[in-house]
Amino acid sequence: MEKTILRILAGTELSSDLSQILQELLPEYQVEEFAEQPDYQQSIRRRIHSLHDAFYFLLDAYPPDLSHTNITLATLKEFIDEIKNNSLQQKGIGEEWHKELEQFAAILVGCISLFWRWPGSETERLKQAVACLNEAEQYHLMRQGRSNTATLIPFDFGKGPEYLLQWDEALPAYYEEWLNELQCIIDQDFPPSPEWFLILKKAEQAYLCHLDGFFPTVQELIEDLSALQITLAQAKAQAHHWHGDLEYISKGTLPLKEWFNQLSTAKKELVKILSNTPERIEEELSAFVSYLSEQRSRATFQEELNSITRIPQWYLFLSFPQQCFLKQVLNHTEDIKSVVSFLSSRHRTLPAPANFGAHQIMRINRTGEVIPLSEKRYRSSHVVSRDVIHAQLPEMIQRRHSDFNLKQVMRYAKPQQKILFQTLISPLSLLEFADYMPAGLSNIPPDWHLYHNACATVARSDYASRVYKHNHPYNIVKYYNYTHAKNTDSLELISATQERIAQLEQLRLLAENNASTPMVQKEQQELEQLLQDYQEVLDSSIFDTHCRELFLSSLEQLIILTQNGYSYGSCVSGKDRKAIELMHTDALLIYKERYGQWPKLTDVAEARALFVSIVAELYLSRHQHTLAGQNAPGSEGIKTPESYLPGDICEEIKQRRKDSKSLDFDDRLATDNEVKAIVGDWQKAVIPETMLHAMLVTRQIGEYRCMQLYDALYLLLNQKHLFQIKGAAGFRSFFEPSYPAGIETIKCLMKDKAAGDNNIARIAQIISIVATRPNEQSNRSDATKQVYNALKKLLTPMSAMGTTLEDYVDQVVATWRSLYEESKGVKEALKEGKSEATTPTKEISWSSHF
Repeated sequence: MEKTILRILAGTELSSDLSQILQELLPEYQVEEFAEQPDYQQSIRRRIHSLHDAFYFLLDAYPPDLSHTNITLATLKEFIDEIKNNSLQQKGIGEEWHKELEQFAAILVGCISLFWRWPGSETERLKQAVACLNEAEQYHLMRQGRSNTATLIPFDFGKGPEYLLQWDEALPAYYEEWLNELQCIIDQDFPPSPEWFLILKKAEQAYLCHLDGFFPTVQELIEDLSALQITLAQAKAQAHHWHGDLEYISKGTLPLKEWFNQLSTAKKELVKILSNTPERIEEELSAFVSYLSEQRSRATFQEELNSITRIPQWYLFLSFPQQCFLKQVLNHTEDIKSVVSFLSSRHRTLPAPANFGAHQIMRINRTGEVIPLSEKRYRSSHVVSRDVIHAQLPEMIQRRHSDFNLKQVMRYAKPQQKILFQTLISPLSLLEFADYMPAGLSNIPPDWHLYHNACATVARSDYASRVYKHNHPYNIVKYYNYTHAKNTDSLELISATQERIAQLEQLRLLAENNASTPMVQKEQQELEQLLQDYQEVLDSSIFDTHCRELFLSSLEQLIILTQNGYSYGSCVSGKDRKAIELMHTDALLIYKERYGQWPKLTDVAEARALFVSIVAELYLSRHQHTLAGQNAPGSEGIKTPESYLPGDICEEIKQRRKDSKSLDFDDRLATDNEVKAIVGDWQKAVIPETMLHAMLVTRQIGEYRCMQLYDALYLLLNQKHLFQIKGAAGFRSFFEPSYPAGIETIKCLMKDKAAGDNNIARIAQIISIVATRPNEQSNRSDATKQVYNALKKLLTPMSAMGTTLEDYVDQVVATWRSLYEESKGVKEALKEGKSEATTPTKEISWSSHF
């Protein structure tokens, strides 16, 4: 059983009776106190700790190849630990705390970009590094699991001090089919996806993935596809409307031709995708056969082909880093269930529901009676994964995700129970605004595919006949894609509720003196009132001030709950908009319990103020914020609450907190859930790769050797004549001395007291300066070349040095000191006019030193 965290307001004393009640309700709970005012600095610290843990998980699961550098893993860890500790010790207010998080995240991403050797430009490497850290944190959180969470707050129901208990139960993401697949992956020792498979066309991938555990030889595949070519040729010859037949197949429109129905599953999937381009179907098949014919001579091809038929399809489409992360999680546990029970809201590449749980609000009265104000309401991230859609994975993989996600979030629904499937996304088709994009909509993620894929998932499920699906956008889209009075989904719910009311009326008349009559009558009256309120809100203007879509979503919840239905809801993540709906619906339930009637959208004055106060009370308890933080420790906030909540509720929250920016801070914390959103401009925030590399090299060298290097270079640079740029004839110009820009920059840095507190920092900057200089310049003096080459070599692998980093630095120091002494001797000889130094062009033998 998962442990339960019981949150209570600091200073609250639990009586022995209340403790006993809570112990029965929440076995083995652990008390955690929270303050009236949120501790934003502590949230930032938690976020830093979590990113640090994710980085260490990355090091273990997918370690970098450091052979291209002089850096050791120990040096990298020490560097990250020091940066983390410095970040945690900083003091400040508001935005200053967040800058520490930004800087720490930028350091982590910079290191991942530098040492994991991603392909592409520096910008592309940064994007991959951000994604890698984000994914590493997802898997690290998955193996940790999460606790059940309860929040106890005092509340006056008009009969003296009582309590409200907000209770969220963490529900398992896993199901039997997925556990079996994970065990299969373990048994096969986590094979990486063959590169050739990943670059196949979608139709070819679908064919290979649907061989259903059959391990054919390459020759058998070629024969199978050749037979398909013959079948298609015959079908085409006999068809009256060949393109029409293929269109039916591509769309799955019934009836399908008999020749297609007789095909194997693999060939059906292949033909279905190829049917989208009927004019190329023969060409595509021939190309696939040719490809297999070419590959069969490769020694490993048959074994790789066999592995594809053994491994679950979704695993094949995970990136290699994610395959490594999954391996790390599963290889370090004896109980698979314990490490896959929870997927954070961002974790959408595995075929299981993320952020899955059940919510309930309860009253604990003065006599100790626990009164649930409603049945459980189930929540998760959207059943359709935005990540899977954006990756353009094959349709079979997309369906695999959404079908099983839906099945899992519906697992607690009872037979014949009415189901509310409510989403809170923004299904705005950009095609609607192809020529004009209204202000404020350009940054709204288009959730059109999410919405329609979810509808299709429900339609092909076993629950389709009893699901009432609804969607309500809470952001600016509510003014463009609002729920109108004739909305089909709303009319279906109204019709079903009217039928239920009629049934209740008949039951009441048939059993007038039955003991159940009061319950029947109560349900009937409640439904009649809620249905009337719902229709009034549907008929209202979209330009209200109390958030019409929010009110509609809460009323739908109440209508289903009153009929003992199954309530399920989500937004994209299940932690922001869904949290707002849960609080709003809870407030409606509490208001009804306290005042004996339902609040209305049109309430004003005292009635509205009482409702606003309840919502604010729930918001300020930060129960939903705490749940949000479980998806990314430190992100205990609600995104854009001022877009989702009515203005009067927002003002009430700010006044109670005595902070006009409090909701902005909540939005900021919630935004930090995604690693990519922590920093606004990663290009500017991340230390340039050369500088970061230099910082780590000098850290590895150590302060003592950096001091020796710095002192030797300082003395050598004072021999100005050694670094003068050569004239056109190849001789130094003593009359008009000119020095290389890099040397001048280094000398300026050495004079700058603010250039670094220690020699490690100063030498790192010097290496960075030198690394940006051109490799070759014809007018560069031998001394300049030697200094540049010696410092640049510090950024090369040890194998290129032929010695250890420490020994190499010692050699450089000894050389520079020797050159300095030799140069000083030449200058003194020139000054004294000795015969062996009569020429001002006397050269030092640089080649003898290296």
